[in-house]
Amino acid sequence: MDIKKREQPKNVVDKWTCLDAVVMLDLAQVERQQGNVEKSQQWAETGLQETKKWKRVGACDNCQAHLLSHLAHLSESQDNVKEALGYYSLAIKHFQDTGTGNMEQMDTASRQLKQRLLESTK
Repeated sequence: MDIKKREQPKNVVDKWTCLDAVVMLDLAQVERQQGNVEKSQQWAETGLQETKKWKRVGACDNCQAHLLSHLAHLSESQDNVKEALGYYSLAIKHFQDTGTGNMEQMDTASRQLKQRLLESTK
């Protein structure tokens, strides 16, 4: 009896792979500009989850860096220092792991926020 093995479908990575997450980032930015912080955060968090489906895919890594930055700035604008520092840390680690994003900008923003926090407790 000749049984043919069924090939498992392969994940196809192409230029459209992270398009959903890119659109979600755009929607998050629009919502923030319109003052809808909660919706902005929801879109960004959903987009972040989408980017995590594809490891070591340049478009997704880049989009993830932008989403982490957006979430950090959004949290900071809402005076949620702990959450903002967490997102900055994730963005820095993401850069170290993938080389995408703006590590210098995230590191500077994180240090400035920590300094502001120290000054507010004096």
